[in-house]
Amino acid sequence: MGGTMKQVGVLGCGAWATAVSRLIADNVKILNEFNKEVKMFVHDEMCGDKSLSEVINSTHVNEVYLPGVTLPENVVASCDIDDVVYKADVIAVAYPSRYVPWLLERIQGGVKESAYFITFTKVSLVLSFRVYI
Repeated sequence: MGGTMKQVGVLGCGAWATAVSRLIADNVKILNEFNKEVKMFVHDEMCGDKSLSEVINSTHVNEVYLPGVTLPENVVASCDIDDVVYKADVIAVAYPSRYVPWLLERIQGGVKESAYFITFTKVSLVLSFRVYI
């Protein structure tokens, strides 16, 4: 993975994905080969009168799924899955296992061939189809 700064994207916005984003964001700050910004895919849902991504980006707290836990300022929430995935060199998947097939269908064809996947999915699924990336 040498050469240019590597981008990390996190897929998921629940409590587990938020904790993973926090951990990764703290680590990339001290690793020279990584872009300091960690992009986190957040479903377009409301938190009060604002979108959850707006709340996370302005308060640095995921008020819906992990209230009270402050995220580092280098975590940037986005509702645009393409923006998070297609530029990423490392993709951390922290999604409920039942949605993984949908997720893989959604991102196939746009992931960098050289990208690394790290899964934080809590339950494994055996998929009966092949995903071409």
